[in-house]
Amino acid sequence: MANSPHGGVLKDLHIRDAHKHDELLLESETLPSIVLTDRQLCDLELIMNGGFSPLEGFMNQSDYQRVLNELRLTNGCLFSMPITLDVSEFDIKALDLAPNKRVLLRDPRDDSRLAILTVQDIYRPNKIEEATKVFGDNDLAHPSVKYLHNHVKEYYVGGSVEAIKAPIHYDYIAHRYTPTELRAHFKKLNWTRVVAFQTRNPMHRAHRELTVRAARIRQANVLLHPVVGLTKPGDIDHYTRVRVYQALMPKYPNGMATLGLLPLAMRMGGPREALWHAIIRKNFGASHFIIGRDHAGPGKNSKGVDFYGPYDAQALVGKYKDELQIEVVPFQMMTYIPESDEYMPIDEIPKGTQTLNISGTELRRRLRGGLHIPEWFSYPEVVKVLRDTHPPKSKQGFTLFLTGYYNSGKDLIAKALQVILNEQGGRTVSLLLGEIVRSELSSELGFTKKARDQNIARIGFVSAELTKAGAAVIAAPIAPYADARAHVKQAIEQYGGFYLIHVNSPLEFCISTDRKGVYKKAQAGEIKGFTGIDDPYEAPTDADIVVDPSKQSISEICHQIILLLEKFKKVLTKAVLTKAARNRVSKNYYSIIQSSSKQLRKTMQTLAYFLDEQEKLQKIMNQMLTVLNNTPQGSLKEELEHLRYRVELERVMSLEAKFTRKQLAKVAIDLPRMSKSKRIFGNENYTMIFTINIADDSLEMRYMYKENVKTASQFSDVTMLSQDSTISTVLSQHSSLLKRSPIVLEDEEFLFFMYSYITTKQQINMEWAIVYSIFNQFNLLSKHIESQNFEYEDAKNKEISKLIKNSMSTEGVERAETARLKRVFDLVDYVRKTIEKDQIDLETFLEKIRPLNFTFNYLKEVEPEEFRNLVNLVLEKIKN
Repeated sequence: MANSPHGGVLKDLHIRDAHKHDELLLESETLPSIVLTDRQLCDLELIMNGGFSPLEGFMNQSDYQRVLNELRLTNGCLFSMPITLDVSEFDIKALDLAPNKRVLLRDPRDDSRLAILTVQDIYRPNKIEEATKVFGDNDLAHPSVKYLHNHVKEYYVGGSVEAIKAPIHYDYIAHRYTPTELRAHFKKLNWTRVVAFQTRNPMHRAHRELTVRAARIRQANVLLHPVVGLTKPGDIDHYTRVRVYQALMPKYPNGMATLGLLPLAMRMGGPREALWHAIIRKNFGASHFIIGRDHAGPGKNSKGVDFYGPYDAQALVGKYKDELQIEVVPFQMMTYIPESDEYMPIDEIPKGTQTLNISGTELRRRLRGGLHIPEWFSYPEVVKVLRDTHPPKSKQGFTLFLTGYYNSGKDLIAKALQVILNEQGGRTVSLLLGEIVRSELSSELGFTKKARDQNIARIGFVSAELTKAGAAVIAAPIAPYADARAHVKQAIEQYGGFYLIHVNSPLEFCISTDRKGVYKKAQAGEIKGFTGIDDPYEAPTDADIVVDPSKQSISEICHQIILLLEKFKKVLTKAVLTKAARNRVSKNYYSIIQSSSKQLRKTMQTLAYFLDEQEKLQKIMNQMLTVLNNTPQGSLKEELEHLRYRVELERVMSLEAKFTRKQLAKVAIDLPRMSKSKRIFGNENYTMIFTINIADDSLEMRYMYKENVKTASQFSDVTMLSQDSTISTVLSQHSSLLKRSPIVLEDEEFLFFMYSYITTKQQINMEWAIVYSIFNQFNLLSKHIESQNFEYEDAKNKEISKLIKNSMSTEGVERAETARLKRVFDLVDYVRKTIEKDQIDLETFLEKIRPLNFTFNYLKEVEPEEFRNLVNLVLEKIKN
């Protein structure tokens, strides 16, 4: 297919106007100037280099109106997106703009002279009409509709452009091609069939597979043509994305693909934008263009419904495919098939085939939390780039924004927090007190609402820049207005954490403790516009923490704030383990077992299980695959009850246990079962609490042993903890259990989770107090499954029914756990049958599965089908 420019001629204004460059430059010195916006700069660059051919300037009213109504220019050429230069009424008067007048267009970054516009007309658009016709809705939830109403000025200026120079770029110059340059590059490579791929996101394995598949089907080469201009607010910055694309390029066959960057300001216009993108790629020399699912979609509207259907873009472009003269390659979502380790379009996958996928939301969650991203989803080189740009929360910057009346105590709190965070170390700490900011940054401002808002905006700007650099910022202005605080929050949250702290001291308290007499002067009328006296304070309704120094000490308030930071992984554990906190813990009347971390490293083998609830599937996988040779004594019924308490314990212990990984020794704990007897389980008999104390490098296991607990001495492998038990005693008594196939973890998150609850005077009650190893749990069950003494299916069904009726109905156990228990048995059964069928040696099976380090799905509930796919995949790898 011919890849001629749209309209037949490439409108490269730099080549066209090169002969009169000096003349234009000289004329520009005498012309009035318009400093472009970032969007206008992107549009002008693509007008001048021919990317928007056949346009040679910004649209006049005739072209604009016909594009809105018919998707065509007045000459009949297909064009779907209005390209306009907006100006204000003030600009029109100040610059004396009128038809046939000439005006200079300047770069907003360096004020350089880029082009001269000859005005054809000035017209006032109907923005509602434009929003409805171009974007399909006037809903402000659409980012371009919001931009249109909030940022685009009242008038449009249409006219032709003469090029002086292209905007200068200092980043990724080797990948920035004009249409003329890219066409010459294709010619040099002898590429005649080029399939272009548009993206504004990082690319992963699915994208690579999609582009290679498209190239194979069309016998073409690949142009990765990502947007590096303006994209959707909240998107990953283009610097990170280009590094991702560079890391991805070696994954293509040698000579198959090239990378070019497009300085486009996207409108997120769905179908219309897809047509526009096809025109642009045609101008850049592509013969084919990939349009995927929900191409250029902005997401959901204000009613929670997608603005566009998933394949509306493909439908509109298909309507004009003959006129476009660029072949559109439609693709549905690419989905991973674990059984064959490949990606396929979802519409080509046979019904019933099991698939895996990770959504963009889930990927961002995993990046924020430092969680595992599997290789079937993305390449390690790509993941590394994303992790470098998105460090875990403990390494991200954050701002503590304290707001309250004058003399509310927020300055004292801020100064105390600065000391605590400096003691913590690991990041710089910046303090922005209201009076300091007023004297150093805003000395010329008064105290009108506009001036106050400007002052808060300056604080927000400084805080955002410091947060972006990874610093801890403590800002403590009065900040009386909610809208100003909201703008600061929006500015900061794109770079790190923002935590609003309302210092809610009563006004009477602030006045009574005012040693400087400022309130007295305000009440006497000597100070005008004073917050709380003759100017309002809009109390926050969205504060992360509300504190009151009239009722709390500064130490207690600071501790409360530090715990908030720890909850969001913004500080290391050490920050909360203050002397005061340890003293509060010591007041609890529990017996203490202590051991140094060195001793723990030598004596403890494995922590019971993973506690990050999003890793449940990996945990279950390990449980299912660990059918060991050593089998404890017991019966199926006892083991089923044992399993029931494991499930309930998991529910109790996974209560948002998402805290920073501690840089301590590898600690792994494996304590034996306390009893299989149901009589001793539950809140009324036993409570166990763990805590870790980094300050003096020790582990504390605090437990409360209630009276009148019946022992279960009939079980030979059970020992009850007594008041004088020690860790070494317990471990030595159960050394045989500790030697059974441990799984070593590096996280101490569970221990600190328990500590946090103690310091906030809360207690965790466990239905099963002593944690039993994951592996030992299924040793029993697998032994009984393999036994010839009973029919497995009958026993299983009978015992499950009994558990559901009796055990699972106890207080605190949700219905979801019943379903999970059923799934667990189903998975165990499947593993047993698979192993028997394929005659795989059990030890070989376990040895080979462990290094693979699979995390095979990221749902919160166990799905048997995903597990089965994984087992099949592992068995295949073992055979090979």
